[in-house]
Amino acid sequence: MFTTCKISLLSTMLAIFRIEDKVEKVIRSYRVTELTDKEVVFHDILKKIEEGSYNRSGAKAILLSPVYRIAISTAAFLVLIFLLHFFFSGEIIENKTLQANAFRLPDHSRVVINANSTVRYPAYWWKREIKLQGSAYFEVQKGKKFIVKTRRGDVSVLGTRFQVAETDRDLLVNCYEGKVLLTSQEQQLIVNAGHSLRLDYNGKVSETSESMDYPETAWFRKSFSHDELSTVTNSLEDFFQIDILIKTTQPKHFTGKLETPDVKTAVQIICRSLDLTYSFQTDEVIIIHEKRGR
Repeated sequence: MFTTCKISLLSTMLAIFRIEDKVEKVIRSYRVTELTDKEVVFHDILKKIEEGSYNRSGAKAILLSPVYRIAISTAAFLVLIFLLHFFFSGEIIENKTLQANAFRLPDHSRVVINANSTVRYPAYWWKREIKLQGSAYFEVQKGKKFIVKTRRGDVSVLGTRFQVAETDRDLLVNCYEGKVLLTSQEQQLIVNAGHSLRLDYNGKVSETSESMDYPETAWFRKSFSHDELSTVTNSLEDFFQIDILIKTTQPKHFTGKLETPDVKTAVQIICRSLDLTYSFQTDEVIIIHEKRGR
């Protein structure tokens, strides 16, 4: 009796492994295009898995024992759980503090999320698309279309700096560089750099073309008094979400006030004050070092 149960358990485990291996091959061989809707992909994969359970040669169906039926049901359930996690899981960034918080998306775009605001985006980043509740400032890396979805409309760009703020009364879009496209249920509107557009709850649009400064949340403002250079760069790293490497032979100290929405400008001020120079190793890694010949 013990031997029979042991063999049945082993057979069940082998059956599960074989089924999971087939399912994994189906998933790994599947390719998702940029514009494919996730629900369509989900049902398509399930269809392929179902088709794979039939004999392709057209042979007669084989009756499975209860043990194998349980194994197949278990494997199918595990696969379903995996697919649900794959397609519907995501990241949620919620700012409940009174200060703005900065972070970077998987494509390295920078987001400064304001107080009492929430950003949601999929864990699997094949589409550059996020959902926003509240207000946030964006510095989008150039590339494929980037979409910010709100209740009143979608804001899409290819690469630019802009701000989106949604309240119960209206939706405000400020464009600082490049251009953005606002799509609502009623219309599509282009917002150019230096322009601001407001869409109220009735669908009424108002636009201004006054010279606009970057929002307060985009500005780095801090004073230093004979602080170590590493202390200064640590503050810049936290705010701009980048890495700054210091390669100097002697310790350096900085005194001054930094007010800028751009990390490059901040580093230029520091280097000019300390007679240093800098270089970009990547878009997100800056090296501060001594000038050549020293």
